[in-house]
Amino acid sequence: MFFKAKTQATDELAGPGWLERLPREAASLACLGLSLFLLILLASFSPNDPGWSSSGDGGPINNLVGRFGAWLADALLSLFGYVAFLLPWAVLQSGIRILRPALGPVLLLPRSLRWAAWLVLLGSLSALCAMHVGGSTEWGPQGSGGILGSALSDALIAVLSPVGATLLLLTLL
Repeated sequence: MFFKAKTQATDELAGPGWLERLPREAASLACLGLSLFLLILLASFSPNDPGWSSSGDGGPINNLVGRFGAWLADALLSLFGYVAFLLPWAVLQSGIRILRPALGPVLLLPRSLRWAAWLVLLGSLSALCAMHVGGSTEWGPQGSGGILGSALSDALIAVLSPVGATLLLLTLL
């Protein structure tokens, strides 16, 4: 009886078993892989590759991930501009968050609130980039803030001044 109680207390302190941790660890590793995949395809973007916004120059594909990587990099950079480079880090953070309960308790906000915060972050950073960062077609097919940033910054500047729009976007950020 004493031995059984001592073993049970030791098992509770040890935490979940490997079979209980396996799905979380697998999902966390998948997020790590997806994060590296996104980072590589964004970093190897070439405006000469065929993609979402252009047909390319007909030469070989320069993107390290291939045709799909060239298309996805062009789409992400066209929509979000330079802010697209935050997406791999967001996926990596999700993988850490999935693994976190196995590492110990942490205060988690509701999923809908986290998604809303990420959308506000993407929008405000894209608009700030469109307003204040000079764009290059080498890295941003639609400018430094992408389509989203240009649309948001143009709408805010029409209602507010550039200074007011910048202050509002920094506050949202």
